[in-house]
Amino acid sequence: MSSLHQYKRQRDEFQLFWGELGDQLEKVTGFVERKSKLTGSKLVQILTLGSLERGTTSLRGFCRVADELGVCISEAGLHQRLDKTAVELLRQVSQIYLSQPSQGAVKEILAPFPHVHIVDSTEIRLADGLRSAFRGTRTASSLKVQLAYEYKQGHIEAIEIVPGCHPDQTSDVGAAVMERGDLVLFDLGYFDQKRFARLDQAGVMFVSRLHSQAGLYPTRDSRQTLSLLDRVRGQGARGELTVYLGSQERVAVRVLYYRLPEDIAAERRRKAHDTARKRGTMCSQHTLDSLDWLFFITNAPAVFLTLNQVAEVYRLRWQIELVFKVWKSEMQVASFGPWRIERILTQFYARLLALLFFHRVLEDYPQKQTSELSMIQAYQLLRSNSARLIRIVKQSFRGFLSFVKDFMADLRRFALKTKRRTHPSTFARLLALVA
Repeated sequence: MSSLHQYKRQRDEFQLFWGELGDQLEKVTGFVERKSKLTGSKLVQILTLGSLERGTTSLRGFCRVADELGVCISEAGLHQRLDKTAVELLRQVSQIYLSQPSQGAVKEILAPFPHVHIVDSTEIRLADGLRSAFRGTRTASSLKVQLAYEYKQGHIEAIEIVPGCHPDQTSDVGAAVMERGDLVLFDLGYFDQKRFARLDQAGVMFVSRLHSQAGLYPTRDSRQTLSLLDRVRGQGARGELTVYLGSQERVAVRVLYYRLPEDIAAERRRKAHDTARKRGTMCSQHTLDSLDWLFFITNAPAVFLTLNQVAEVYRLRWQIELVFKVWKSEMQVASFGPWRIERILTQFYARLLALLFFHRVLEDYPQKQTSELSMIQAYQLLRSNSARLIRIVKQSFRGFLSFVKDFMADLRRFALKTKRRTHPSTFARLLALVA
């Protein structure tokens, strides 16, 4: 696909989601019941562009953006319009945006897998008065954002908002977009034997840390579980064995084990002792012995992921932490005042739309080892162009093609990571795997 064609696709998508779609949904959601200057598209533009300019934009800041876009509205008037219908309008625009297929250029690494999905969550603390709507842990109020991120194209695939008390293990975020042959990387909080069985039956491959309480069986018909520590002792610093996971599921998996350096193992034991002390318990010797090792499970055959590759590929999970870091440090997506729930949700979805636009623009940037992007610097660069984007929207999206062309050039000049020799980036380490 030529650069011009990519830019035109981005312009059409930009115009649809920041223009036409809001007007199409304004009556469906009930946001506009009679003629008003604050149309559905204007609401999307004002809140999204205002959030892009500054994540914690105040009502006064949004009113200033509205004025630049030709909508005169007071702070009190805007506050009144941020109701349940505005929440639903922004939610539907976000969901439709997420459902669009990605067109980004696929990286050459991880070629055996059509897609590489990373699933994780982040928690956002809210004012205690909102606990009835978003109950957190203990007495706190919080909401949890469940996220599915496709690494090869840098594409946000699915988002789910739940009360903070909901455990990750119960979430199926991203399950609908996972296809046969894909690879999924799970945090230990998502460890669920039934989930792994469903993925295995669907032909989806997964990698996860091994839960210490998971039942492992030497054969499909075995009644007695095997002792993993007994099996790996004396077998060298790393290796693998094939077992069956779950007393009922009996999913055939490879267990890959890596003995940790003594200083790292000692630090893990220290943390385990501290955690047990706070809970008023003690660590068993079995638990302490297991901290000498790092265990992974996968149903991917060795022809797709070798023993040496599994631990390196699992490092990709760090990429979703970088996504959350941009969201929280740059967009301030977790910063809310003691507001009513409707205002919190409208501003959350507005920030989300700005972030989705950011990730979508980056999809067309050709990542190479010599030109790897810093996500934080890239976002800061986009934010510095927010005034130009406001002018483009005001001019009925004229000038967007030249904006994208200039932005891609600026990324190459101002948003590249510094090449590290002693501590290579995740991208560089993956390239080394296939070199």
